[in-house]
Order: sequence, then structure tokens, then C-alpha cells
Amino acid sequence: MKLIKSYILQKLTATIVVTTIFSFLFAFNYTSRGNFRFDYNHGNQFIGGFFFYAIYVGAIVLLYGNLVSIVVERLQSKWFIQQTWLYIVILGTFGSAIGLFFQSGRAAVLGILAAIVYGLIEKWVEKRTTKNKRIKWFFLIPVFFLFIYWGYLQIISPPKPPFTKQDAVQSVTDSRGTVIERFPEEIGRWEGDVEGYQVTRETDVKEISNEVYMVTLVESWKEGNDKGMSTWSYRVNRRSLVNKGREGEIPPYYE
Repeated sequence: MKLIKSYILQKLTATIVVTTIFSFLFAFNYTSRGNFRFDYNHGNQFIGGFFFYAIYVGAIVLLYGNLVSIVVERLQSKWFIQQTWLYIVILGTFGSAIGLFFQSGRAAVLGILAAIVYGLIEKWVEKRTTKNKRIKWFFLIPVFFLFIYWGYLQIISPPKPPFTKQDAVQSVTDSRGTVIERFPEEIGRWEGDVEGYQVTRETDVKEISNEVYMVTLVESWKEGNDKGMSTWSYRVNRRSLVNKGREGEIPPYYE
């Protein structure tokens, strides 16, 4: 039982560390070229990229990498000499298979490097566990560098700008292909003639809590004794826009 636990531990350790290292490198390569979605919170965006890559890298290493390592160990125990360097070389050869499958030389090189790192870590863990030495601190090394780089990006990135009333209005009036696009894109009023009706469209906004706004669009019309009003309300914050409904009549010139 102890041998089984030790065997599983070395496989999982190699999987986790390789996934962390290469996901970090992929995310670093992407963000170091300035590929940020927003001009603020660069550290959080880097972490998001890291976890995105970790899903795919982790799946490949966990399923393909571990399967290959088990098969290679079986083959080596029967037909090859029991040498660590040979085990790592064979792993590296199989690591290139993904690149060959996708016909990508870059992917092949990365696969070889990942397989070699996997083999080195696995054999190092195996050596440590046979001597009853701890390896818990080993997990902290990649996490430490991940945390340091995240903090560095957070510090150097500009602070998040406030979400203003005008931002809330723009979130609502950006709608295209609807009646909303006819309203003023800034807080204020528009008056004009539409198919013989004297029409007033007004955009208003009130802050109901910190950076949470209620945007109200009011349209009124009049032609002789024919008059009416319609109101649209939206609850808006930085991350969401909720339509709170419409009240009043549908303007006759929209029918």
C-alpha cells in the first residue's frame, strides 16, 4: 500500500508541477506582449490566462502524460535497461507526438520539454520518497513565482477607473437595432418631429448605490389631442445590465 501511495504521489506531483510551470510560461508569453483585455488589473488577467492554459495543459499531462509514463515503465522493465536517463529520453520522444499530430514543430518541441521536465520531477520525487524526505515545499516554488508575478502586474497596472453615470448610460444606449438607440447617448433631452408628432426623448440616470445606477429613458409625444408617454428602466453596474421593464404606451410611429 505504501508503494502504491508513493507511486501515485510521484505521478501527481509531476503532473501538478509541469502543469503549473508550462501554464505560467504560456500565460507569461501571452501577457508580456501586452495582450490584456483591460487597461487595469493586469495581474488578475494574467491569473485568468494561467487557469485557462492550466485546464488544457493539465488534461494533456494527466491523461496522456501519465499513461505514456506508465507504459514506458512497463516496457523498460521488460525490454530496456533500468536507467533514469533512458526513461526520460523515451518520455521526451513520446512528448513530441502531440506536435506531430497537430503538424506543429513548436508544439512538438514544447511537448518534448514538458515530457523531459515531467520525467526529471518524477524521478526526483521518487528518490526523495525512498529516503523518506519531504517534498511539500516543492509545490510552493512554482506557486511562489506565480504569486510574485501576479503581484508585480497588479502593482504596475493602472488602477481601475470608476464606473460613472455616463458609463451606465453608454451601456444602455449602445444597443443597436432597437428603439433605445434613438435616445440621447448622454444625460439630457432631445426634441424633434417624427412623422408629424412632436417628440421628446430624455435620458436620465440616478445612482442607487455605489457604482450601481438606474437609467431611465422617457419618450413622450404629442399631435393635437393625441399624446402619450413611454418609459424604459435599466439597472446597471460595471458587470451587468438588467432590464427593469417598460411602462406606458407604444409610440404610434413605431407601429
